[in-house]
Amino acid sequence: MTRALLAATFCIAFSAASDSFFSHHAALDDGGKFVVRWRPEKEFVTFRCEVQTAGWLGFGFSTNGAMAGADMVIVWIDSSGTPHISDRHGPEKGNGFPEEDASQEYRLIECTRNETHMIAMFIRNLTTCDSNDWTITSDTTRLLWAMSDEVPQSSSAIKQHTSRGVRSAHLLFPQSKTRFGDLMNNPNTSFLDFQLENVKIPHDRQTHYWCQIIELPKKEKHHIVGSQMLVTPGNERYVHHFIVYSCGTKNMSEYIGRAQGCFDDIKSFNPMEQCDNVMAGWAVGGEEFVYPEDLGAPIFGGDERFVMLEMHYDNSQLHKNIVDNSTFRLLLTSDLRAIETGRLTIGLPVSAQILVIPPHQKRFTIYSYCPGECTQRLLEPMKIFTGVLHTHLLGAAIKVRVIRNGVEQRPMMKDDHYDFNYQNPILLLDPTEVYPGDDIIVECTYDTAQRDKAAYGGYSTSEEMCLALMEYYPKRQTSEEFCGSFIQPMEMLKLLGANESDIIMGDFHGITPTYIRNSRGENVTLTEWYESEVAWNDDSARRLQEFMRSSHHSVKCGLKSQSNTTEGPYSINNGTQISAVYIEDNQCLLNNRSEKIAAIEENYSNGSKTATDEKNPYNHLRMNTNAGSMVNAVLLVVAFLVLLTTQIADYCH
Repeated sequence: MTRALLAATFCIAFSAASDSFFSHHAALDDGGKFVVRWRPEKEFVTFRCEVQTAGWLGFGFSTNGAMAGADMVIVWIDSSGTPHISDRHGPEKGNGFPEEDASQEYRLIECTRNETHMIAMFIRNLTTCDSNDWTITSDTTRLLWAMSDEVPQSSSAIKQHTSRGVRSAHLLFPQSKTRFGDLMNNPNTSFLDFQLENVKIPHDRQTHYWCQIIELPKKEKHHIVGSQMLVTPGNERYVHHFIVYSCGTKNMSEYIGRAQGCFDDIKSFNPMEQCDNVMAGWAVGGEEFVYPEDLGAPIFGGDERFVMLEMHYDNSQLHKNIVDNSTFRLLLTSDLRAIETGRLTIGLPVSAQILVIPPHQKRFTIYSYCPGECTQRLLEPMKIFTGVLHTHLLGAAIKVRVIRNGVEQRPMMKDDHYDFNYQNPILLLDPTEVYPGDDIIVECTYDTAQRDKAAYGGYSTSEEMCLALMEYYPKRQTSEEFCGSFIQPMEMLKLLGANESDIIMGDFHGITPTYIRNSRGENVTLTEWYESEVAWNDDSARRLQEFMRSSHHSVKCGLKSQSNTTEGPYSINNGTQISAVYIEDNQCLLNNRSEKIAAIEENYSNGSKTATDEKNPYNHLRMNTNAGSMVNAVLLVVAFLVLLTTQIADYCH
């Protein structure tokens, strides 16, 4: 047990771990009957489950929310009042009651029960090196929960749950919503509500974008310091995202009171082309967001008068008579923060011409590059402190990579267990710096294993995107900045089997459709051709994957230079060259190294020095085993106790 773990154990045991000890919390069920609080540390996490049950509670981790391969812990208090904790794992396939692990990795700190609730506190290392255990990382984690009012007779006689569920969370990233109440109660905080009024969600199509122009109140400059989405109760399943776009200096007064669908099959709502600077936003699953105390995004006090509200509705079941009055709330302050923030989006423009994903692929990756020629326009490092990673339903993983002089840095953001229904902003504990000349890569990985038809880019939830929407400081420009690359559509279509003479290329965004002559001599749309004409198999998928990664990419560089121009165009061939890939420390390998060191020490203490010891790479780590080292040992013990006391004080603070 490490010094930090000992300190935390002592602290929790003596302080009974008040709510203020925990930095994170979540209600895992809609009724608030299963609440979990946690506090992540460098090597472990302390959890406290508060559950409305008289029997047992179950808590665990899963890749996709299923029991197969899940890591579970079950806690109960038996009839004699003795608490029990059992480390378990789900079956390899399908559902089934979790079996007990051979190695028990949870440390129970406290377990109590009153008339209504059971409260259990326990500690779990981030990495246990047990193949049956989940490694706790910064990725999205599906938290499993279960409960029963029947007290188990033993660890082998636990009856099935009476209720269960799953909810996604970020276990290690800071949780800004814990500061939301304090911000709401701050006398310097004011609200700006953007409310939609009686929007009728269509029932004749799945996807609907609603746009509305409003005029901002005339006020002195404020800073946006937080946000909250207030979805009309019962409409949670229909609301996909809400974005506030600034219209800059453009006069949009003619559109006031003319809210309508943003676009249809043949035209776009005109202001969409003029109001394209993201001011604030929310996506499905997003929680309350609070800016760090020294940061704020500017609003008011400039030349901008109008903003456009965009709401994306998804009515997959085509339900009728759904009316929405949801509100997006900005929390503002006139007490301006020290540092202003800006916005940067990196990724792929939304188009079926450049994003297509073959069917029956467990993992297929799309790449978008922001080359050093573009970031060279930065005059100082750009510090990324928060962001949202965005794909649609097929997204399985997203990573934003930073390459400096050919050497990959720690990923800016990554999520190997992406959950479309949990697009909560990632608040970085340590902002990632992007220096002039850095290369940035956005990689979006999709899972089409269960699909029989290809997927492609588009605005519908059933279509796909690949974007990383980030905020940085210090703010550089008055408008949002963009950087990304995309393949050559004509070359991709030829790779997939089309003859150039059979292609009638439309515009990039599909307002003018692309047509391709099919095998029967008929002109079909691009998406119809993807679905019915391409011979999709593992070989064509492999060739397309390599094309997406290393073919010629055109670059859209929207980073403004000092002269406020957008020079270019830029292009990139054969991807970004990486001489050294970033590799996360493997704690289990490090543990094995420690075991080897311990074995060497044991050999020396037993006087079993071998001929190869002189060249042993661990020689510098040998402990002094001479009799005269007793004083050193005593001093080490005293130093350990002092450090432990200090650590306890830090944890209990």
